[in-house]
Amino acid sequence: RLKGRDWLEGDRLTIADLAMSPYLALAAQGGVDLAPYPRIRAWTSRIAARPDFPPIKGWVAEADLSARAEEMM
Repeated sequence: RLKGRDWLEGDRLTIADLAMSPYLALAAQGGVDLAPYPRIRAWTSRIAARPDFPPIKGWVAEADLSARAEEMM
């Protein structure tokens, strides 16, 4: 569904994205590896990176993860 698009429906964030994204963004907590799914990881990162998005424990944008990894080096 995300092939060639940023959001599930249309050209902007919708309730569909907000309804589905927590399940996928927190999949690792349930033992599901999203490494083989770069579009899903990018999609959940786009949502988490929005300035108006509230922090959710365990869910961070991939850009934040990369920055944290670099800081630890």
